[in-house]
Amino acid sequence: MDSQTKAAIKSLVLDLRHSLEAELEIVLKRYGIFTDRVWSLQEPPDRLSDPAERQAWERIVVIVRKHIKEGRTIQQASQDYIRESAFTYLNRLVGLKCLEVRGIIDEVITTREIYGGRSKQHRDYRDEHPREARNPDDALPACIAEACRRVNDELIGYLFDPNDDHSLVWPRYSVLKGCIEKINALDETVWKEDEIIGWIYQFYNAEEKVAIRKRGKPQTPHDVAVINQFFTPRWVVKFLVDNTLGRLWLEMHPDSPRVRQKCDYLVPEPLAVEEEVETGERKFQLDPDSPVNNHQAAPRRETKPVTELKLLDPACGTMHFGHYAMEVFEAIYRDARDWGDVTIDDERIPSAILENNLFGVDIDRRAVQLAALSLFMKARTMHPRAKVRQVNLVVADATLPNGSVRQKFLERYKGDKAVQRAFAQVLEDMDQVAQVGSLLRVEERLKELLAKAGHASVAKSLDSDRQQDLPGFAPPARQMGLAEVVPDEQKASLTPHLTLQELRDDLHTFTRKALEEHDVNSQLFANEFSKAISLLDVLMSKYEIIVMNPPYGQTIDWSSINGIGEANNNLYCAFLLRARDLLNQGGYVGALTDRTYLLLNSFDSFRTWILHSMPILAGIDLGWDVLDDANVATIAAVFGLTENIKNALFIRCLDSKEKESYFLSELEILHTNKMGLSSYLLELSELEMIPTHPFCYWAPYKIRQAFKTFNRLEPFFGIVRKGLSPGDTPRFVRQHWEVQQEKLGMHYWAKYANGGAYSPFYRDNDLVVSQHE
Repeated sequence: MDSQTKAAIKSLVLDLRHSLEAELEIVLKRYGIFTDRVWSLQEPPDRLSDPAERQAWERIVVIVRKHIKEGRTIQQASQDYIRESAFTYLNRLVGLKCLEVRGIIDEVITTREIYGGRSKQHRDYRDEHPREARNPDDALPACIAEACRRVNDELIGYLFDPNDDHSLVWPRYSVLKGCIEKINALDETVWKEDEIIGWIYQFYNAEEKVAIRKRGKPQTPHDVAVINQFFTPRWVVKFLVDNTLGRLWLEMHPDSPRVRQKCDYLVPEPLAVEEEVETGERKFQLDPDSPVNNHQAAPRRETKPVTELKLLDPACGTMHFGHYAMEVFEAIYRDARDWGDVTIDDERIPSAILENNLFGVDIDRRAVQLAALSLFMKARTMHPRAKVRQVNLVVADATLPNGSVRQKFLERYKGDKAVQRAFAQVLEDMDQVAQVGSLLRVEERLKELLAKAGHASVAKSLDSDRQQDLPGFAPPARQMGLAEVVPDEQKASLTPHLTLQELRDDLHTFTRKALEEHDVNSQLFANEFSKAISLLDVLMSKYEIIVMNPPYGQTIDWSSINGIGEANNNLYCAFLLRARDLLNQGGYVGALTDRTYLLLNSFDSFRTWILHSMPILAGIDLGWDVLDDANVATIAAVFGLTENIKNALFIRCLDSKEKESYFLSELEILHTNKMGLSSYLLELSELEMIPTHPFCYWAPYKIRQAFKTFNRLEPFFGIVRKGLSPGDTPRFVRQHWEVQQEKLGMHYWAKYANGGAYSPFYRDNDLVVSQHE
């Protein structure tokens, strides 16, 4: 997508945000809800005589109270609600537009003169509901709500959920109509772009991101989500997915023609690294016995049914990785069908992928809503009759209310104190989930607690019917109940999932009762706890592939994340360590991260962990200008939880402006049994030759070998220390003619060398640095 198109999308999104937020702020004043002063949380205003309006007020108050418990003032909590509601309406309007331009639904946003300046669905809805058509709002909100309900019948519980707490009050007709006109003014071809959803998500918070950066460190989970919203370029996504999912499948099925053709960004595998006798440099030669290189080679690993290959993005955003992974999985299913491994028609392939293979987690509910929409559109693009019955996306933003409601739920288990204590511990551990998301580590403690409590729990079957109508899929094996006799080595892996199902069943009962009693607080607890259980389900599973563009920088509360001592107080390191826990043996991780871990001394323990726990297999050193609006130099790398990784191949694209083209040219050279000018092959053990193990892959082998052969400068010959670094240069450094000449000298203004332009013989250092401030 070119820069001009991105600018047009950004302008539209920010315009829509400003309009909707300003409008909802006005509308909510009628409900007695304000952002500029304290208002009463006790009773709705008398003017709200309609029961539906009073119930809407009660639900909004519950959400506001939730934000207040998170440390927000009532004014800030009100603004939070408005922000989320505005984004919900914006997402629904543009989501409907994206669906209609793809022919998935009839036109509900696009207006035409033949329909009286309305959309087709709007015209039809007015004809079917003449009484509503006479309303001042022209039945436009009702028409849009009906369109959302129809989509939600298939994409249940995400963006178009009619029961969502952030769609309780509607913008007025004039503003809603104006937003639709602005959406229609953007060229229709833009709405057909695969990347449109990701750019909408990023640009919505463009101004807020600037404000957070000015404040400094993120203060809330929302700030962390906003500050790390960066759209991953498709070619980087393709590199990481091809070299994880594509690589794994070809290791099982070298003769998979569609996957081999699809995964053309796959880095080839060399023979054992050998050095040139004279130069000491490495030479590259394709391994003819590698299933990655040769379709006639023998498989490297035991085959696994395609329905059991699970890919997770633990910081999924709008699921851009999953969007492309669907294309690779489609090729896998088609090849597996040709071999007779599965019997499935084209129409059911997209739903099979979404149900069995793709999983995503994010702390931002808006991102997950858009991710569900993106995958839904992708499924329908793959086949127009695809039925999307399940999307495995989890919002890790649960905030579990404490106090009476929590205790009320736990009272259900008063007959078995061991189980009650286990579930109480789960609730306590989940208190930090909105802050740490996928980094939450509670599964081991849960397994331990439930293993102790298992003797008294009621056995229930987890027979699943999610695959029963997919031809060719064998039904999953039944998971045993807690009261059944289970070998010790199996108990830990079986009981937690079973108990989570028990929690779900009890939670559904709890929710139904809360609905019958109109208990809004209990409904909120049930909704939040349901999200927490879904996250636990994801975290207690294992995955063959994990791909991600994790958040960068320091987390807002590192103490809430345990067991990750090597993470160097950095979020992307923590996500890589967490990926290791969630990965099956033999699996792969693909990640786009900050490249700081390559060289900085402070990342020594993290590099050591990589070399010994999850070796790096291949990487593209990308440098700057990869992520739009991100002030970070990046590297896209593939790691493996397998013992056969001995070598690493790096491609250096730091100085290239057209990084994708440069990478492809280097890749093409590799396929000819040669090394390009910016490709580097080395044994992983070589990275340990230099103290602190910097990943300086570009250094000649003889340089690395010298660290192993000869004594180091320090401490044998001298001590090396960093030179003078004033820190605040404008404050402490001057040109020598800017200060009084009598104060030039060591006690006032000392001479200071601070680099400069290239000068092979002489440089006049005209800077001085203050010695007395």
